[in-house]
Amino acid sequence: MATKSYLQETLLRRADIRRATSLRDLVVRVFPLETDLPFGWGTQYEVALENRQHDLFWKFFCTYGEMKRYMKQVGRIAKGSKCPNLLEMGKQIKKIVFRAIFREKAPIILELLNVLFTLLSTHAVKVAHCRWYRQVLHTTQEFCALEYPMDQHALLKLESMTTMPLDMAKTFEEDCCICLSAEDDVMEYPHRVALKCGHVFHETCICMWYNTRLNCPICRQ
Repeated sequence: MATKSYLQETLLRRADIRRATSLRDLVVRVFPLETDLPFGWGTQYEVALENRQHDLFWKFFCTYGEMKRYMKQVGRIAKGSKCPNLLEMGKQIKKIVFRAIFREKAPIILELLNVLFTLLSTHAVKVAHCRWYRQVLHTTQEFCALEYPMDQHALLKLESMTTMPLDMAKTFEEDCCICLSAEDDVMEYPHRVALKCGHVFHETCICMWYNTRLNCPICRQ
């Protein structure tokens, strides 16, 4: 029988896959706020984030110095991961920060956040098995006070999934109707799960599907 901690970790992993996918829908805008400090070193920036598809809007405030510290933290995670995509992102961040020395900072903050959101959403499938991607997601979630559409409802749906035993999953010959593949690559598709309606999908596929709709792709339950 699965332990409570294992079930909790499984739920959190599934939620992270969905949450990373949702970042592709974010529209980011950055506005400098007025400051009386010389040279603008203390300028606060309002970062507005919007998921128009789900009518979700929020904002947070930071200085450019705080943004740089956050990016250094992300860079350290990327460097420790040895993952090619994360390492390349780390190099990209360094280039953007270097170019920022004599430039307006609002466009730089916008560019840095778009790099992070694009990477996480493009490689959301890796969140299923790579702790480094999950660390970047969690660090970003904390700094940007990220909000996710229909998150509580989605958690209930994710919790109701049943993970298929590995020996049963290996004998499952039908294609996953989301990715149209019957193969179960250990890294890309570590599990198959059954929904309450009985239909079976790759875990990563259905978690990403739940970003836009919380129903079964086949029967719509």
